[in-house]
Amino acid sequence: MALSKRYLWGERVDELLAQEDVTKNVTAADRVLWPIVDHLGTVRDLVKQDGTVATHYVYDAFGGIVSGDTSLTRYLVGVWSVF
Repeated sequence: MALSKRYLWGERVDELLAQEDVTKNVTAADRVLWPIVDHLGTVRDLVKQDGTVATHYVYDAFGGIVSGDTSLTRYLVGVWSVF
């Protein structure tokens, strides 16, 4: 199994600063995604390096994803964890 993603973590628990896709079939603009969180720490958007929104997440009352591209991240788990 080859390395496909790298993560840049902050100093707090579950503080993901960036996700980098290191596979060869990804364009430079799509290589790094930056999570944008709300006041609860829930990831609401993933933003590309050029500032465009790659996807916007909407959650139900239990933290399940109602809409948003879940293929962009493997560890997105509603309000409890980021990636």
